[in-house]
Order: sequence, then C-alpha cells, then structure tokens
Amino acid sequence: MMEKTNRAEKIDAGHMRQEGEGLVNEFFQLSTGNPVQFLEDSLKNTPKDQQLYLKREILAALVSHIVIPAPHGNGKELELVGKALSLLIKDSRFPEFYRQFIRISTQYFEEIAHCEADIRDQYTDRLREKEEKLSHQSGRPVRVDLSTDPEFADIYNKKINSIREDYESIAEQVREQSLLLFPT
Repeated sequence: MMEKTNRAEKIDAGHMRQEGEGLVNEFFQLSTGNPVQFLEDSLKNTPKDQQLYLKREILAALVSHIVIPAPHGNGKELELVGKALSLLIKDSRFPEFYRQFIRISTQYFEEIAHCEADIRDQYTDRLREKEEKLSHQSGRPVRVDLSTDPEFADIYNKKINSIREDYESIAEQVREQSLLLFPT
C-alpha cells in the first residue's frame, strides 16, 4: 500500500512539474494581454490542494530565468520574471530586492562597455609597438587586428569573464534568495 502511495505522489509531482513548466512557457510566449494575470488565473483554476505544489514548480521554472541578460537585450524578460515572482513571493522585501537586481543587471552592460574601452585604450600602445616591430622585421607596414591578437584576446577574456562571474554570482544570490523567500 505504501509503495502505491509513493508512486502516486511521484506521478503527481511529475505532473505538477510539467504543468508549472508549461505555464511558464506560455507565460513567456504571451504577446498580448497580461502574462502575470494569466499565471494568477491559472493558479486560481487549480484545485486548492494542488496550488502550493504548482506554485513551487512555477517558482522553480521562473527562477531559472534569473540571469544576467545577453548584451543588447532589453531586460524586459527579467522585469516580467520579477512581476511573476511577486505573485508567488508575498514577502514585502522581495519587490525592492528584485528592483535592485534589475538596476545591477543594467549596470553590468555599462561596466562591460567601460571595461572594453579601457582595455582597448590600454592595449593601443602595445599594439602600436607590436606593429612597428613586425613592420621593422618584415620591411613593410604591418597592421595587427585586435580581434586576432592572442595577447589582446587573453587580456580581454580575463577581464570580461571576471566581471561576468561577479554578476553571475549576484544572479545566483537572487535565485537563492527568491527560493528562500517563498513560503513553504
């Protein structure tokens, strides 16, 4: 008898996971209307005894979307995730906490752009020296493209990856905090 109960619970948990992931996929694909209202209505239409399980699965699916946006992204998805999480996380600290993350993720692009400019400025003299040395060795003018220079690429990747890791660490903290603030 106990084995049948555990199997039924696993099936329900699996079903809830699929249901939660499916709702979140629909949530992101809605081009008209109010996606947050869609999630809220979907939860209201779920039997009371299953709502907490479904909320957990929706939360897990949404939290996976808390990432530092790609360059040239508009950050709208992050804002939408925050609104949906606010539907699930009733802790009064969450909205401000998430707004801070949105501001930080915006700063990420500014910091990357500033760092790229600094690296290029710092490397210009080295590049000029390298071009002069190669020109002198070959007896003809040589131009070195920054994007193909291994030394520049190494410096660039180290600095940019360091910044990216810092911001990814912040995104991970936001994911963890979101899960902690969810009432169980």
